[in-house]
Amino acid sequence: MKMKGVELQELEDWDFKISFDHGAVNDIVVALSKVPEDKRHGVARKFLAASVTYCMTGYILYFLKRKGVDVSDIHTSSQIHIGKDESGSSAVKEIDLHITVDIPEKDLNILESCRTILKNGCLISKSLENGIAVNRSISLKNRGGTGQDH
Repeated sequence: MKMKGVELQELEDWDFKISFDHGAVNDIVVALSKVPEDKRHGVARKFLAASVTYCMTGYILYFLKRKGVDVSDIHTSSQIHIGKDESGSSAVKEIDLHITVDIPEKDLNILESCRTILKNGCLISKSLENGIAVNRSISLKNRGGTGQDH
């Protein structure tokens, strides 16, 4: 099933607008122009971590609520580990997630079921673990020409 992702457009001077086209998510402006050039790296890996953090937290929260658990609080933090891939390029090698929930003591047995969910993963973590194929193309903006991929 093919679904729309996001659109990204450079606004100016290294500032980008990411459009989600989703009622629950506001567009985001990444304002790299406000950050010294030597501090501009790392935004993409934060988005990657945010994606898996959001997905896993939402999955656990959905499961708990579906089981009738009163979740007073849920908080997830993530940590990214960078390393080198086979070609020697930097790559995200691991993402650690730590989820803390506040639930009634009577529902602790249900929390144990969440450990299985964590082990099996959510859509994003499963996709990362299985190695997502990223298809790429680049084309010239049509100036009366063909605009073919190069």
